[in-house]
Amino acid sequence: MTDSAASFARRSDPQAVAILATAIGLEARSGGDASPLPLRGKKIGLMCEAGSPSAVLVREAAEGIGAYVAAIGPMWRMLATDEALRRTAEAIGRLYDAVECEGMPATLLEPFASHCGIPVFAGLGSTTHPTAILAELLDHHRPLVDRRRQIVQGALLVALR
Repeated sequence: MTDSAASFARRSDPQAVAILATAIGLEARSGGDASPLPLRGKKIGLMCEAGSPSAVLVREAAEGIGAYVAAIGPMWRMLATDEALRRTAEAIGRLYDAVECEGMPATLLEPFASHCGIPVFAGLGSTTHPTAILAELLDHHRPLVDRRRQIVQGALLVALR
């Protein structure tokens, strides 16, 4: 762990520390020919615009550690009633192990997440997500996008343990 990462770990919340430690652990295990695939068999849904940079980052991160990623699209735009939201969330929860809902309005996100029963992310791959700052604590000899991908992988692994 770098000095800045160690300093961060001493003064930060436990979930951020777990994400950072998991991301650093992934980097340590990836040396050699065989990449670790701890999410093999897991399914991640992308309920957002498929071509957005943050959706692409989440897809690459999840697939990089073995997950299957499906583009669902921003279907919340079609959820006109509370019952439709509940039923859709329950169906998503049965089909996927986690879902990324970038762009979903906050008024829908909380009830959707409560009915899903799986980890629900909101903009996990975006530069404004709280985990984005953790990438600054990783090895600065690598491009920022690679460090952000590694943090997203750490977040997915922590959420899906």
